[in-house]
Amino acid sequence: MTKFPLVAALAFAFAAPAMAAPAEKHSFTQDGVTYFYTQTKVGGSLVIKGYAENGPDFYYVVRNGQVVGRTDDASVSFSVADAMANRGSVEVASAR
Repeated sequence: MTKFPLVAALAFAFAAPAMAAPAEKHSFTQDGVTYFYTQTKVGGSLVIKGYAENGPDFYYVVRNGQVVGRTDDASVSFSVADAMANRGSVEVASAR
């Protein structure tokens, strides 16, 4: 099961204050790879969509403590609690 880059995106999403714009752009670096993504509130869901520099794209929907989506062409499904427990350390920067 692929949990990264969602782990860092979730860590940022829950640590950041309420989003000011419908689709706010962000980036973070993990193990020398930079990830770029947007997060958008859609009803009761958080949609995280992005790509890794020189790597795969990803699309996640977070709702009711669960995550479903894809990384590259692989489907993913897991709980937010599991992702947060396995997050490790990342550098997170808002791309404004």
